[in-house]
Amino acid sequence: KDEPSHPSDIYAIQSKDTLFSIAQDNGLTLQELSEANGISDSNKIQSGHLIVIPKDGQVEYLVDPEQVDILQKQVDNGKLPWRLDPVQTAQADGPVIYGLSVSDKYTLQNKDTNGATATVKAESENGNIIITLVQSNIKGDKGIWVIKTVKKI
Repeated sequence: KDEPSHPSDIYAIQSKDTLFSIAQDNGLTLQELSEANGISDSNKIQSGHLIVIPKDGQVEYLVDPEQVDILQKQVDNGKLPWRLDPVQTAQADGPVIYGLSVSDKYTLQNKDTNGATATVKAESENGNIIITLVQSNIKGDKGIWVIKTVKKI
């Protein structure tokens, strides 16, 4: 997928790793690490798989300015209009983190186009998640939204 942001703290599982050891090495509990990655069976991790490492109870995202520019141009040309909606962007780009899925309920909590921030609440069987989005290059009604953080509440 051509996502304009991605989790910042990613770890590639090594053959010797266990989810428990990765959690310990990062100051997390097994539950925190499992939940952040939507892993229900810690015995099913495989070498080479990428997992996110949450910090302070949330997953931080890095914004890719080049990808934002590419997607913004596509939106300006009438493609991907859903990227102008923070709820639809959270729904499309957020899944996997904390076990989210596209079919979960997503609701806009607040949107400040002057400040270029929005908050979307996702309600899933794993609990409630808050997704913070930003507009990184164009602010207002014509700017695309990008995920900045995902936090379980």
